[in-house]
Parts: sequence; C-alpha cells; structure tokens
Amino acid sequence: MALRDAPKSVTTAQPPKNMSSQGLMQMVMKNTNTKVEVCALYLPGKGIDQSALIDGVSDADPADIGALMVDQTTKIMSF
Repeated sequence: MALRDAPKSVTTAQPPKNMSSQGLMQMVMKNTNTKVEVCALYLPGKGIDQSALIDGVSDADPADIGALMVDQTTKIMSF
C-alpha cells in the first residue's frame, strides 16, 4: 500500500466511496498529520530502498517504535 509501484488491488477505487486503500491512507496522512511507517525489515526484505515508498511514508526505526509501543499515550493502528 505504501509503495509508489503498488499493486492495483490497493490503488483501484472501491465502492461505496470510490476510493482506493492507498488513497485513503494518503488522505488520512494529509488531513490528520498521521505518521505512516513501514516495518524496518520490509524494504531490505524486498530488496528496495526508501525511494520506493510514496511521499510521506518512511521506514521505521526499531528502537523508536519500541519506545512508542510501551508509551501509554501512543495509539497504534496495524492492518
């Protein structure tokens, strides 16, 4: 979903809102200042780098994510 060259399954608009999964993610990022990161293992595992991600998405730092996960004020969405 976060790739510039994402599969059609995440870039094709779906009913009832005629919006794609990637488009929804981008709208949430823009309208709510939500930070979106991919797993630190994802990019090297696919043999790609940060340039393969859409604007605004970055690769996560494991130490930073660990600290956020134990912070009681953090809200994490994973899907």
